[in-house]
Amino acid sequence: MRTLRRPALLLLLPVSLLAAFACITPTQPAAPKVREEITADAFLADVKFLADDKLEGRRTGAPGCEEAARYVAEKFHAAGVQPLGDFGTWYQHFDAVSGRRVEATTAVELNGQALAAGKEFTVVSGTGTCDARAELFFVGYGLESKSANRHDYAGRDVTGRIVVALSGAPGRAQETGDFTDTKPGGEAVKPRRKVQAAFAAKAAGLILIQMNAADGSGGDALPPFNEEIGDGLTFPAVYVSDSIGRKLLEGAGLKLDDVVKVLAGGSEMPGSLARPLGGATAKLHVDTAPIHHPTANVVGIVKGDGSHGSEYVAIGAHYDHLGWGDSSSSLAPGVHEIHNGADDNASGTAALMALARWCATRPAKLPRDVVFLAFSGEEMGLLGSQHYCSHPLVPLEQCVAMLNLDMVGRSQNDFCAVGNISSAAPFREIVNAANDAEGIRLKLDLSDGGMSVGSSDHQSFLNAKVPSLFFFSGLHADYHKPTDDADKINADGGARITKLCGGILEEVAALPKKPEFVAPAAPVAPNPHAGGVPVPAPSGEGRPWFGSVPAFGASGDGVLFDGVSAGSPAEKAGLGKGDRLVEWNGRPVKTLEDFTAMLGSAQVGDTVHVVILRGGEKGEKKEYDITLALRR
Repeated sequence: MRTLRRPALLLLLPVSLLAAFACITPTQPAAPKVREEITADAFLADVKFLADDKLEGRRTGAPGCEEAARYVAEKFHAAGVQPLGDFGTWYQHFDAVSGRRVEATTAVELNGQALAAGKEFTVVSGTGTCDARAELFFVGYGLESKSANRHDYAGRDVTGRIVVALSGAPGRAQETGDFTDTKPGGEAVKPRRKVQAAFAAKAAGLILIQMNAADGSGGDALPPFNEEIGDGLTFPAVYVSDSIGRKLLEGAGLKLDDVVKVLAGGSEMPGSLARPLGGATAKLHVDTAPIHHPTANVVGIVKGDGSHGSEYVAIGAHYDHLGWGDSSSSLAPGVHEIHNGADDNASGTAALMALARWCATRPAKLPRDVVFLAFSGEEMGLLGSQHYCSHPLVPLEQCVAMLNLDMVGRSQNDFCAVGNISSAAPFREIVNAANDAEGIRLKLDLSDGGMSVGSSDHQSFLNAKVPSLFFFSGLHADYHKPTDDADKINADGGARITKLCGGILEEVAALPKKPEFVAPAAPVAPNPHAGGVPVPAPSGEGRPWFGSVPAFGASGDGVLFDGVSAGSPAEKAGLGKGDRLVEWNGRPVKTLEDFTAMLGSAQVGDTVHVVILRGGEKGEKKEYDITLALRR
């Protein structure tokens, strides 16, 4: 991924984008005399442009994402929308952390002997800056899998030790047994899962022996560090080559080939193999640094008639997606293909631009202003919407409501979900009335569960106590996969959802007074056949629930909370927005990945002792005992 150039005209900006951004001037064109209607053809044309291979999946910070931002700004400009970004431009600039890189100071020593970086060791992807110096303990394959009933750490005290494990799993090379990709146990073989298992066992670090292929053709090739993985677990984890691993085991009287044969013969690791490695020690110093990419929200405004001062309705959609996928695609991991994101979220961005045209060419001004927000960085953790809510271009106190469009292009059987309906008392009546209009009449799901909370940019506004609605046409088999292409878009359905949003906008903008915010309930399992599309159960179902909402992209050690979920253990304990989690059961929490790993190793009903800082990184220290609940 290449670093963006800084054009001369924008050198004074804290973060600048490509010179192409500067070509969109704030000069206001004459508004068309005829109102531009919302049509399926225009909706599909915008989706096709944004989801074209030429934009390479619109990964945040990449040239294709910048081209998408420029396109949105051009459409806003042509419609007669006024720019609302930094220094009179269309762009609200911010930095996005798109991954991490390994610094040259990273070093590994075994028994005092330094290893050669890249040749004898590499760093496991997703590892942050951290250190360990301890004796070594062998744990076989280092597998921890409830589904396969394999627990290599059971009954073994590895606290404070650096554990050594083999890559892969028994039978995996032959595609047999419990640890193939088609079996639930296959998840436990992934390097990150092995790291998390060692972390949960309170080891000091992990060394993975990257074994040769069975025929010896693998040589000493080591997995490269994937720079696209962002937040780093502060737990040192490295690969060492096959030849280094063999020498390490031989020092403890173990032959690698014999060990592999023994481990292939049973479902559990024999106790005789789990042992300290003959007094061997290691020193691991992993130094990785975040990779920053400048990006921007595209922001415009259509002024109202002034009858409600500077109050406004915000309409948002994220225009970024997953680029070429790889590690960023949770449902197609490792697939290096363009993820065009036609539904997610070229469709929502197309709806946003259609509403901008429709609103700007309205014969009579609305009672309130309308702010149009095309967000970047949503796929990296709601970065753009969080940045806007932290640095609003119009004060959030003046925001009457936020309407968010994310994945509105694949409606089946006239389905549309409108989430967070209870976040303001008038919403339900307004939505139902707008849906009764000629040419809309969708089959609405107005529940507050499932995808309503925490799944898109509306969550940033909910955390800021702004009533918000979420428009969504349902999950599908192409979600976060390279197959989410424009030829599968239901343009008529997308246009109808856009019209529904427009009708709601008119009614919300005309409310006699700003509605009171009502915190939505905690998410529940979604309708399993929403819109006729089978929807998978949420990934957190059945897992322990803490209930904090992290401020993605926040700097400093610990996990800064952007809010807490209503009814969650965190809320019941008194935690809230602005708190920073720094310790969990006596272990320091430095990154979100640390917190995720600690929560993932806990059980429903566990009482955890946490330490938070309130009032900034050097604020007051508070301690709480919090009992984890079952995620509903």
